[in-house]
Amino acid sequence: MRDHDGRIFLSVSDLMRFMGCSHATALDLAHMRGTGPEPQEDSEDAALLQKQGAAPEFTHVELRDGTRATLRLSDYAAYARRARARLEGFVADPPPTRPIPCADCGLCRWGDHCARSGRPRTACSISRTSAVNR
Repeated sequence: MRDHDGRIFLSVSDLMRFMGCSHATALDLAHMRGTGPEPQEDSEDAALLQKQGAAPEFTHVELRDGTRATLRLSDYAAYARRARARLEGFVADPPPTRPIPCADCGLCRWGDHCARSGRPRTACSISRTSAVNR
């Protein structure tokens, strides 16, 4: 996420972060504008995801049972466009957010900040049940 002459430029990693946790995107915006906390360094895994470059034709997803699914990225282009539109809407008018434990916390550069906020990242919470309050 970069601000160039008042115009915000977003990357694929910004989109992925937003889809996993809008609170992380709110913290990214605040940091970019000079009003937010400092993020921790990206983990090795997160840095690798950001360095992949050009989009491949296929992606591979490891499923919970350990098997691997191969997906053609063009089959998901409409979903990606909708996700991008949601991110752009969020960036244009960010609503209030709060830390909500999610699967992305382990890779998130804001994990330490959220942990210090007083909300345990791994605590069982009603907000984790069927995405209540999201």
